[in-house]
Amino acid sequence: GYGYLFDVTTGEEAAHRIACRLFHGPAPAHLPHALHACGQGMQGCVNPAHIYWGTPQQNSVDRVNHGNSLRGSKSPHAILHESDINPIRYDGRPVEVIAEDYGVSEWTIYDIKRGRNWWHVPWVDPRSEAA
Repeated sequence: GYGYLFDVTTGEEAAHRIACRLFHGPAPAHLPHALHACGQGMQGCVNPAHIYWGTPQQNSVDRVNHGNSLRGSKSPHAILHESDINPIRYDGRPVEVIAEDYGVSEWTIYDIKRGRNWWHVPWVDPRSEAA
């Protein structure tokens, strides 16, 4: 993961943030995150040519674009997998039954069916020929 350094005056700070500050100056108030253009931040990249200041929104988009987001089955807390989502969306049984079958809460099933979570999985009816 990210490397950290400890400074007696500033405390612990991520190495990539220190590299960004040393080569690009202090973080502007409106750009508080040190982003990695290379997508290798979790591998410890501190190359100043790859790091730049950005917004929290840019950071989120970068994580998704670089495949570093912990959404869906990449989350260490995930019980479901992407392949479970469309069968759940189109399952006509009572929510209580579906939730018990998959070992999740009824609210998880409600949220999947309403598109509130697992929204990154395209909606495809598993009963259709395209599925």
